[in-house]
Amino acid sequence: MQYKLLADARHGIMVDPTPILRDIRDTFEVSFLLPDGYGYIALFTTAAGIEYKKAIKDGICKVPAELLKKEQDAELTVIQMDGEKISRTWTCGPLKIRSFYMARKSMIEVTAGITTEDLFNRLVQHEERMGQLETENAELRTLVDEKIKKIVL
Repeated sequence: MQYKLLADARHGIMVDPTPILRDIRDTFEVSFLLPDGYGYIALFTTAAGIEYKKAIKDGICKVPAELLKKEQDAELTVIQMDGEKISRTWTCGPLKIRSFYMARKSMIEVTAGITTEDLFNRLVQHEERMGQLETENAELRTLVDEKIKKIVL
């Protein structure tokens, strides 16, 4: 699973939603396409508000083993560090941690879990912004048309 952090956005965009399915609990990794060479930290937050921090090295971060002990969802935030100071953050889609009891009775799956509600809310935000841009575009076209008429006359 991989997220792309855009330089001009506050959200990490899922570019590879391939779930991680393994039976070795300490090998789960999430990868990131990062905008520049600063230091980055992944912050995993459970529904109970417990936070786990992991350094992102070479665009890769291990999912904390503590998250893999039970089925749960965890919010994922990426923090860009400038020395000791937080310079910016990105909110990525949540991770969904689920167990599968197969032959070994130990299979774990981690998926990127943007929920239907999250997708709908994001769609609403984009539609609102699109409406604003269409209005601004119409106003600019009117201004340009008026200036062209003045130049022609």
